[in-house]
Formats: sequence, C-alpha cells, structure tokens
Amino acid sequence: MKTFKSFIKNAYSISEKSEPISLDKNRGQKYSRDKMTHEKPKVNESLTVAYGRFNPPTIGHEKLFTLVEQVAGEEGEYKIYPSHTQDKKINPLDSKTKVEFMKKMFPSHAENIVYDISIRTIFDILKEAHELGYRKVNIVAGDDRVSEYSNLTQKYNGKLYSFEQINIINAGKRDSNSKGVEGISSSKLREAVLNNDFKAFSSGISKNLKTRDVKKLYVEVCNQMGVDANIKYNLWEIAPKFDWNGLRENFVNGKIFQVGSLVENLNTGFIGKIIRRGTNYIICVTREGYLFKSWIKDLNEVYEVGTDSYREYVQRMTPREKIQSFINKSTKKRKIKKK
Repeated sequence: MKTFKSFIKNAYSISEKSEPISLDKNRGQKYSRDKMTHEKPKVNESLTVAYGRFNPPTIGHEKLFTLVEQVAGEEGEYKIYPSHTQDKKINPLDSKTKVEFMKKMFPSHAENIVYDISIRTIFDILKEAHELGYRKVNIVAGDDRVSEYSNLTQKYNGKLYSFEQINIINAGKRDSNSKGVEGISSSKLREAVLNNDFKAFSSGISKNLKTRDVKKLYVEVCNQMGVDANIKYNLWEIAPKFDWNGLRENFVNGKIFQVGSLVENLNTGFIGKIIRRGTNYIICVTREGYLFKSWIKDLNEVYEVGTDSYREYVQRMTPREKIQSFINKSTKKRKIKKK
C-alpha cells in the first residue's frame, strides 16, 4: 500500500504539465528568473508580495499589482508570484505560458513577476524572503483570503521563517455583479471560453495586449480546456463561485473531496490529504505534517498517476471514452482463488 508521502510525490509530478517538479533533494534548487536576483538585500528593507493563480490573467489583476507596488513604496521591493498548477478546468494555462502573457499584459510590472517553479506555496515565498534577509513582509490579498493568510503566516513565524513583522493587506472585495473592473475575474473569462464568447473574454483583458495576442490567449485557453474537443463541463467545475449550489450538492453527495483524496488549496498552494469533511469545508494534512482547513470553493482535486481516480479523470477529459478498469480480471480471479 502506498504511503501518504508517495501520494504527495506523485501529485506534484502531475501538477505541472510543462514544467515537471522533482521532489528529491534538489527540489529547493533555484531556477533562473527574468531579470530577478537572489542577492541578499539590505536588512532594513521590506518585501511586498502577491500570490495567485492568474489563470487566465485579467484587467482585475492589473489593479492588484498596482496596489502591491503602492504598498511597497519607493524604498521597499515587490514581487508577484503566479502558481504553477495546471489542469483543464480552473488552471488551463501552464505557468510558463501564463507568465509570458502576464509580462505582455502588465509591462510596468514585468520585472517583478517571478517565474520560479520551486516556489509553489505561500510558505515557499516566506521562507525564501527570510533566507534573503528581509525583516518585514507585506502580503496583498483579496478580502476572502485575508483571514486565512493571517492565521497561517503568524502561526509559523519563528518556526519556518522569522520576520519582525508580517502584514496582510486587504486588496478589497470583488463584486462579481459589477460591470467594471471589480466584476472581472478569471472565473468569468473561463466561463466565456466555455460559452465560446470571445467578446466577453476580450473585455476582461488588458488593452496592453495586442488583438492578435488576445486571440492567441483565447485559443490557448480553449485548447487547454478542451472546448474544441467538445469536452463538457458543469459551471461549478470551472467557476465554482458562480454555482455554489452545484458545488455543494456534489460535495454532500460524496462525489468530490472524499476522505483520503488529495487536494490543493488554491489560495496558498498547499497540497494535502483530506482527513476530515465538514459541512462545506475540509481539513487536510500536507506531506510535511502541516494541518490546514479549507472551504470547498477554494479546493481543486489532485490525482495520483496510476490510480483509478487518475484514470477516470483522464478518461473524462477524452470525449466518447468509456471509463473502464485496466486491472487484469484474470489476475483478480487468481487472487480470489488463493484465499
């Protein structure tokens, strides 16, 4: 029987399509960054960061990045960390492609957008900041993440990293019903792709991106979501915040997020095994032994290569492919006879 550690290792191996991650002793190795440096800063400097999926990036993110820059001020530094998980539903773009588009969309922040596949969680960001000598960290996050970040970062300050001060800056509450920038989200753009609505998709993209690049981005998201292959999704699968009832119904009926399953917290990047299910939340443990609680709207399932759950997931992504077991039936019979 496979250990939980092997579950996590395999989960990492599939979570990045184009940039597979090694979980051996070299996992902490620093990868090259565009115009970024690992030189140790002055000890009195502070660092302001933002972490997110940005999948796909929108004009709403530009507003967030501007706030991050403002919080950093003239003396401080700021960095923007995109996540690296990829899947067909809510993380269609691989991290390398995503960063390339982000730098085109937000040229004034391009040098501060970090592409480092060894940094996958909010803890990775804080540990690196500690190693680089920063004494103060500001984390800019949406209203729905402030409480979670506050609890987690303070809990492990002095254990995994050490800062004189960690501030969580509220970037504000997003209004999905707003017609302005406040109403734009990656969820809306993925929904537009699902509905084959290029006009709605392009309305959420920065004007800095040329029309031909907007089309390239749209086509890339379409291809990765399998829209042209007629893969069918429910709204709660690609934009859970727009179909809470559908998400919770599938959770209550035990169709998703079962005990023992691997999931990723979309806000922090943590991957863990579910050990308890609540009414609309779960409690997980990571391979390092960290416990975390997450609302189901902030979760994404992760599949272990070689298991039935992974096989069924892959086959669901393949039109007209029946879900079947690849276990040799005669082997099953032989095992039964031995009993």
